[in-house]
Amino acid sequence: MEEFEEELPKGEREMSFLEHLEELRWHIIRSLLSILVFAVAAFFFREFIWHHIILAPSRADFWTYKFFCRLGTFTGAMVFV
Repeated sequence: MEEFEEELPKGEREMSFLEHLEELRWHIIRSLLSILVFAVAAFFFREFIWHHIILAPSRADFWTYKFFCRLGTFTGAMVFV
């Protein structure tokens, strides 16, 4: 059975089940804190996010509309209105 045991890097040891649970708990806490920080930031910038990111493609001055209009003009495509 010893042939399957791997050597750990120097300074590291095997963790018990409870130590793994403790590590998991701290990962979850840090994840939730970062989600909370970004949610608060998104709340404060909600007008910018809503108007310039979410609804931006619905405006005629959106960059993809401008790009495709220029591309159509460049390639000589007909405009049907």
